[in-house]
Amino acid sequence: MNRRIITVIIFVLMAAFCRAQVDTTMTREEKQFADSIARLNTENRMIQESQEAYNAGIKLFESKKYDDAIRKFSEAVEKKPDFREAFQNRAVAYTALKKHKNAASDYAKVLEMDPGNGDIAFKIGEQLMAAEDYPGAATAYQKAAELNPKNHEALYYLGDVLFLQEKYTEAIEQFNKAITLKMDYAFAWNDRGSCYRMLGKFTEALRDYNKAVLLDPRLAFVHNNIGSTKKKMEDYMDAVSACSKAIQIDPEFYLAYNNRGTIFFLQGKFPQAIADFDKTISINPKYAMAYNNRGSVKFKMEKYTEAIKDFDEAIKLDPNYAAAYLNRGIAKEMARDAEGACADWQKAWEMGIEQGKKYLMNDCN
Repeated sequence: MNRRIITVIIFVLMAAFCRAQVDTTMTREEKQFADSIARLNTENRMIQESQEAYNAGIKLFESKKYDDAIRKFSEAVEKKPDFREAFQNRAVAYTALKKHKNAASDYAKVLEMDPGNGDIAFKIGEQLMAAEDYPGAATAYQKAAELNPKNHEALYYLGDVLFLQEKYTEAIEQFNKAITLKMDYAFAWNDRGSCYRMLGKFTEALRDYNKAVLLDPRLAFVHNNIGSTKKKMEDYMDAVSACSKAIQIDPEFYLAYNNRGTIFFLQGKFPQAIADFDKTISINPKYAMAYNNRGSVKFKMEKYTEAIKDFDEAIKLDPNYAAAYLNRGIAKEMARDAEGACADWQKAWEMGIEQGKKYLMNDCN
């Protein structure tokens, strides 16, 4: 065989080999299948890693390591964005840290995945209410009530957030619905009574408060509310009796002591008023209103220097306490501190008390 023939044979064999290599290339369908297998393997790995992160988060949560738990739950949802349990448990961890807006956001994610879940809508309402986002909380509780029309608590808390927004008539409508569903709902009777009290409908308020007390005589705050209503009606004897009943039930109920102290003040019983404000402060030393009230009694007793000290403390505890600035200004005037008085009245006026302006106009240059 001559050299030319050998060369031709080698060329033919190489061409055949090249054709064979081309023929073994995967088809488009085969490549797509291989890619889908690769994606599935990646997804399975991500799911496994997500589950591992979630499990670690649960253990950290049980150990009360809430920040660390949140990081693990976050890792879980990053790897598996539809991991409902991870969102829900992260919300619980945020709640433990009082990060209510974050918790509400996570519960909202859960509700997106389970739009018919009224319990989750209710939890969103709880978190937004704790965050003092009352319009948002109202929307969430309304949603919870729509998803579960027999949920009397959703209606009750909807009434509460409306009350906090001073929408008393609208709140009454929700308390009516809650009471219709649960006639022995003492809290709803009480809160509806408070709406009536804020509207100046004292007879209706007392009717509801008395119903709440009938349902649960041990609710000290209801007796205190009766005392507040009786005070508005200038029935001071019954007002004191109601507050005293609240204190008898709960001897640490500082609001009842403060309330009774204001009634004694209105009766001109200054020593009794001082005693109640002293007790209020001993139970809750950070309650600014009690210092302001005690200062007002001391002013009436012409103890101006002592009164100023109480107003000082009220303002220290609550720098936005406009009434305390007004009262301190009056006490300073009587203590011959005209410059200090005018400064306090100016502050009170800037904070929305018109009486501060009147004092400024009449007594200050």
